[in-house]
Amino acid sequence: MGYAAADEAHIDDAFKPFLPQVGITDGRELFPWPESFPGEWYLDLLAVKESAQHRGIGTALLHDAAQRAQKAGFPRVGLCCDLVNPKAQALYEREGYQDDGRVQIFEHMYRHMSKPLGAQANGK
Repeated sequence: MGYAAADEAHIDDAFKPFLPQVGITDGRELFPWPESFPGEWYLDLLAVKESAQHRGIGTALLHDAAQRAQKAGFPRVGLCCDLVNPKAQALYEREGYQDDGRVQIFEHMYRHMSKPLGAQANGK
C-alpha cells in the first residue's frame, strides 16, 4: 500500500468515524507524525509472510511499487525501515534505496529510505 506524500495529511481520514470504538474520543489524530518526505510516492506497507520469505516476493513487490510510482510521475519512492531490522535494510539497499533521514512513529524511530526513479535514477 502506498500514497503520494501530498496526500498523507488525509490518508487516515477513513479511520476517524471508528476511533471512538477503540476508545479514542479526545479528538487526537491517529497518526500525527509524518512518515513521507515531500514529492515522493510513499510505500506505507510492505509485508511478506515469514514462511514465504527468501523467494524474491519482497523484491518483486518493491519493483512493482517503483514502476507504479514512476508511471504516476513521481521522481522517487520512499519507505520507512525499522532501525533494528538489518535484513529489510539490506534488501532495500540492494534495490537502490538510500538512507535519507529518521522518522518517529509513535515512540519508535525508523530509517527513512528513498530511491530515485526515471531519469533521476540514471543520473540525468
